[in-house]
Formats: sequence, C-alpha cells, structure tokens
Amino acid sequence: MILIRKGRVVSPRNKLSGVMDVLIDGEAIVKLAPELPQYYEDENVRIIEATGCIVTPGLIDIHCHLCEPGFESREDIASGTRAAVRGGFTSIACMPDTQPKTCSAPSVTYILDRARRVGAAHVFPVGTITRYGQGEQLAPIAEMKMAGAVAVSDEAEPTADGGVLRNALKYANSFKMPVLTNCLDRSIAATGVMNEGLVSTLHGLMPIPKSAEQSVVARNVILSLETGCPVHLSHISTEGSVEIVRWGKKMGARVTADTCPQYFSLTEEAVTGYNTMAKLDPPLRAQADVDAVVEGLRDGTIDIISTDHMPCTEDSKIAEFARAAYGMSSLETALAASLTYLYHTGKLSMGDLIYKMTAAPADLLQLGRSELREGARADITIFDPNATWKVRREAFESKGKNTPYEGMELQGEVISTIVSGSIRVLDRMVMM
Repeated sequence: MILIRKGRVVSPRNKLSGVMDVLIDGEAIVKLAPELPQYYEDENVRIIEATGCIVTPGLIDIHCHLCEPGFESREDIASGTRAAVRGGFTSIACMPDTQPKTCSAPSVTYILDRARRVGAAHVFPVGTITRYGQGEQLAPIAEMKMAGAVAVSDEAEPTADGGVLRNALKYANSFKMPVLTNCLDRSIAATGVMNEGLVSTLHGLMPIPKSAEQSVVARNVILSLETGCPVHLSHISTEGSVEIVRWGKKMGARVTADTCPQYFSLTEEAVTGYNTMAKLDPPLRAQADVDAVVEGLRDGTIDIISTDHMPCTEDSKIAEFARAAYGMSSLETALAASLTYLYHTGKLSMGDLIYKMTAAPADLLQLGRSELREGARADITIFDPNATWKVRREAFESKGKNTPYEGMELQGEVISTIVSGSIRVLDRMVMM
C-alpha cells in the first residue's frame, strides 16, 4: 500500500479540494480522508510526504509524438513515456505520424503491445483520418477503434480536401470516434518558416501568414455546424483562431480546441538570432495572439492544454533556420510552464488549470472521469507549485533535447507520478 500524506488534493471533476491523505492499495484509491493516522506507522505502507504539494488526478496529454515505429532516433515509446511521467503525465495519446503511419488495426496493436512492455505511462494510439495519411480515401476508422485507437487525426498531413474531412466527421461520429484536426493550409503557408511579422522581416525569413491556420479553423467550425458532428481543433495559436472558435461555440457548433504552453508563454521574439529551438509548427506568434490565447483559456473557448511534444535529433536543429526541423520537446516542461505563466500570474485558477489537463482531455478521448475518489484507478500526479527550477535540456528523459525554455526558470515541479498504483517518479527521479 501507498499513503500520500497531507497533500492538497485538487480534483476538479468531483469538486474535491483540501488537505487530505490518500491511500492506495493495488491499482486503486481505497481511502481519502483529512487524516488516516492508523497507517502512519504501518510497516506495510509506503508513505509519500506531500506537505505543501498539490495532489491531482494524473495529467493527460491528448497530443504528443512518440515517433515509434520509424523515427526512434528522435524518440521511442520507452523514452517518451519516461519523459511523460517526469512531467506528471500518466496518460498520453500519440499522433499517427510514424513510419509506417498508424493507419490500420495492426499498427494500433503494435503501439499498444510496445507500450505494455516498455511504457512508463498509459499510451493511447491515435490513427490517421485517411489511408496512409494521404488525404484521399478514409482510413479503416472502425477497425482502428476496435483495435484500441482513441481518436483519428490528420496531424501526419493536414486534410486539404474539405469534402474528405466532411465525410470523415460524419463517418467517425457514427461510432463516437473523436476527430482531431491540424489546422494548416499548406498552400498559404507555402515555404514560410515563422510567423509573418516584424521579426520575420528583420531576419529575412519566409513568413507564414496567420490565415494559413485561421482559414482551416473557420472551415472546420463551419463543417461542424453544417453536419452537427463534433470536431477538435489542435494547437490553435492566433487571435483570429480564438475568435472563430468562440463564434462557433456561440452558434452551436460541437467544437473543442486545445493549445500548448508555448503559445501562451512565448512570442515570435524567441526566434531572434535565428534560434532554431524556437522554430515550431504552428509558429510562435505575436503578443496580441498570446494574450488572446490566454483569454480563450480563461473564458472556456479553449478547452484543453496539450503539449504537442515533438522531439528532434540534435543534427536536425543545428542547421540554418530555413532547413532546421520544427518542434520542441515539451512533456517535461508543460505543467511547469502552465503554472508559471497561467497560475502564478493569476490568469487561471489551480482548479481550472488542472481541469484542462485532466478531466477535459479525458472527456474528449472518452478515457473515464479522471478524478480522485475511492475506487478510482490510482493515476496520480504530485507537484510542488512553488518549487523553482532551471530548464536544462541535458537532464531531459526524452531523447529530444530541443527546447526554447533552455536556461529559463519555471515555477512548479513534479515530485511524484503514480500510474495504476505503481510509483513511476519519486522525489523527482524516474523509477524505471
């Protein structure tokens, strides 16, 4: 048995908040109470001291790239799930941009089998919307769901054909399969490599207009309104996108959206000096966009905080900016960045922040209630919201050491992560 002692429990789903003891036996929570002194001296009980810490349901990431099979030099399921638990995530949904693409029942089964053997966290595969991610024929979505996929996404290649996406929404909705959309029009983005604005002009870098994202956000919202089918918009990053989603929800569209910490903590200024660690997709935007994303989180327009964890090899980032790879390794910094830039600045309450990283993603992927209560699966994250630490990429568990936060101080650190009653992180150290 494990006893988490005297932590502040924050479980937004069931409105639980207060200093409590949490007792775990096997894979489940068996007791929650202000005090459980009868277990304090029990030699059969392992005690985790949580005074001054927050105890929450395990964090859930709906959008990460584990890169296996095919791109194991960037990341694999073992290293990616170690990074996940180090960052407080007990469940992660992995995108289908593997080689081969996750576009069939056998490819879903492969990921689940590998995760059971080497994974430190729960792994939920996401399949492609179309066959081989080519944007033409629909993939065997029903077969992938039966094999264990929790959603489909065009993250491997944005669906350019609106008719194909419209059919996918209707087909997937017939058996309640979430559709996660990558809102990017490549014909508008063209050869751009960063946000269109003063920084791109001063650096002589090809720009990506905001319309490359916003036009697809608008199309997908309208498709949801027309068909009555739900659609999820991944990693939205512009003021216009937030306004379109807000309008869609007011009009009754069944639309949800997520964003990532980089889009409410950093601006395009991070690219200054041709910093390839800040080359992201979507690109970092202007301050007005950051402010709009924060407001979208505050008023509920943006439902979920995800990571878009995209590990890259060292060689792919050490290149001229136009040729460097897109992406950042973010599983290990997402919670701390969210606490630093949302909670500690007073822009989001602790309960709202945790809801957007636990219950809301669980609802989207239909993973269960994501709450701390007696009888619930013991997926638990414990973090010190006030601990300050400096980001050092060499210390990452992920193979990807690419982060624009290098050298920055973040406030909030994971102390322990428990997955199905097994301790994966203890005293800030990964146990497997």
